Amino acid sequence: MKKLLVIGLMLAGLQLTACGGSESTDASSAKSAPETTAEEKPAAAKGPEMAYAGDWTVLKKVAGPYSKRLLIPHGPAPKQVVIRDLKIGKGPVLHHGDNYRARYVDLTYNEAYVVEPYWQSPSNYLFEWGGYKKGWEVGLRGIRVGGMRELIVPSRMAYKNGARVYIVQALKLD
Repeated sequence: MKKLLVIGLMLAGLQLTACGGSESTDASSAKSAPETTAEEKPAAAKGPEMAYAGDWTVLKKVAGPYSKRLLIPHGPAPKQVVIRDLKIGKGPVLHHGDNYRARYVDLTYNEAYVVEPYWQSPSNYLFEWGGYKKGWEVGLRGIRVGGMRELIVPSRMAYKNGARVYIVQALKLD
């Protein structure tokens, strides 16, 4: 009985060690999102989402000279959108109903996998309430054209498939 208790405690300790980690700033290559189907994904664990030491190189590269201002995710995912201005724009403020052009990169909160790499290919969007990017509705309020923001978005305001980390730059109003 005593041996079973010791073995159980050792296994629990190994699991806790595997879940921990520290931020790595010397990673040399970016990870891309693994392609899996819904059947291949492991069942979601109960409790808060946790960020682990991922390869945040892509996030830092996209932020460029503003990378020292980044909030590198760690610990449980936030329950609300976390907003960090990396660069304050000098153009007009984005308002509800505006058509705007933006570039962004979207990474998973837990693993820093790039999900949507639209930094090199900007797109047009409508700034609306109730749109499909609910985290952007909150996170981009008040951004000026030319501004760059980091958004850490909880799962319920992203795609409901895990929290996300975005860097978004508003390029122009159309």
